[in-house]
Amino acid sequence: RPDNRRRRSRAGIRFIEAHTCWGGGEYGTRWKTIDGAAHWTSQTANLPSAYYRGTHLNAVHFLDSSNGIVVTDEAALVTRDGGISWAAVTAGLSGSYLTSAKMTSATSAVVVGTAGKIFKITYSGSWSAVQATVSPGSSELAAMSVFFENANNGWPVGCGCILRTPDGGARVLRKT
Repeated sequence: RPDNRRRRSRAGIRFIEAHTCWGGGEYGTRWKTIDGAAHWTSQTANLPSAYYRGTHLNAVHFLDSSNGIVVTDEAALVTRDGGISWAAVTAGLSGSYLTSAKMTSATSAVVVGTAGKIFKITYSGSWSAVQATVSPGSSELAAMSVFFENANNGWPVGCGCILRTPDGGARVLRKT
C-alpha cells in the first residue's frame, strides 16, 4: 500500500505469469508483484512527460512479461521492456474518456472509451493511434471493456451493446 497509508483503489490488474502481476488505479498508481502478490512495489519511475500524476489509471494489460499498456483518462502508456520505460500515446486519442485496453501483439493494441470511440494503436518506430471505423448506430455507446480471443478477433462491450472487431480494431461492428 502507498507510503501515505491512504487506501487507493485498483482500476486494473493483470497477471502475466503465475507470480508476476501489474495493477493500477487512482492518482496514477502503478504496482507490480513478482512473488504472487505477497509483496507489491510501486512503479513510478520513467513516466513520460505526457503522463499526468493526478490522472487515474483505468486499465492495465500485459501481453507477456515485456509488452504492456495502461490507459489513463486521456492517454495510453505503452512499454516494450517490462515497465522499465514507457511511451505516451496521446495523438489521435482525443474525444473520448479511455476506459480499457488490450495488447493484441508486441506492436499493436486496442483502446476503447466513451462516445463510441475505439482506437487501434500500432508501433512502427514510434507509437501512433488511429480511430476505428465504427458501424452505424454505435457512436453514442460507451465501450467499457474489451476482450480479444486472438490478435484479430475482439469484443468491445459497453452500455447496452456488444461490438465485434474482426481485424484487430480497424473496423468495429455492432452485434446487439
